Amino acid sequence: MSAMDRRTPTSGRARGERGEATRERLLRAAIDVFGRRGFEASTRELARAAGVNLAAIPYHFGSKRGLYLAAAEHIASEVRTRIGPALQRVQAETDDVLDEPRARALLQDILEALARVMVDDGAASWARFVIREQMDPSEAFERLHGGAIGPTFAALARLIGRITGRDPCGRAVRIQVPRLVGQILILRAARATVLRELRWERIGEEEFALIRDLIRSSVEGIRGAEANGGGS
Repeated sequence: MSAMDRRTPTSGRARGERGEATRERLLRAAIDVFGRRGFEASTRELARAAGVNLAAIPYHFGSKRGLYLAAAEHIASEVRTRIGPALQRVQAETDDVLDEPRARALLQDILEALARVMVDDGAASWARFVIREQMDPSEAFERLHGGAIGPTFAALARLIGRITGRDPCGRAVRIQVPRLVGQILILRAARATVLRELRWERIGEEEFALIRDLIRSSVEGIRGAEANGGGS
């Protein structure tokens, strides 16, 4: 085997690692730039923000549209990673053992996991991207909804349905999901106001303890099946 042949596997791995690093830089930059400027951001602006050659966008993603959709999928994947364990605990519960106390505990778990995502400083660029898609949905919204939002809302609806004794697919339950989630989203969407009004410099563990108490209060405030007159 020649010296060149011996170098080939290592060189191939190095190129692969560089390619993956370039792809990751593009995704991170795209989430930030698209979140600030929307889809109107130019490919040149995106490449400059990532510190890569302009040709890297079509090479790794095919087009600006491909990069935009990949950015949405990346956000959905990251959110799933962070709240996935809480969702999996819900999925593991069968209806015959998922009683009201257990449903309330699992609901608390999901909402706390979501709150952790919202207070993380790294979520700022995600939030800008998602809020844009909420206000003006595109194909990327379907990736966000199918990958993270939809499964989360479905799990929350199931738990609320078990607590209230109502149909989780019915409007009476479904309308409670955005109400609960909205209390969490405001921690990011109105972060500056939250910090100023509560006179917080940051949201650390001490501050998060108050958020946890708020979530617990909201969960406890959901009327149980008995209070709702059974399954009506």
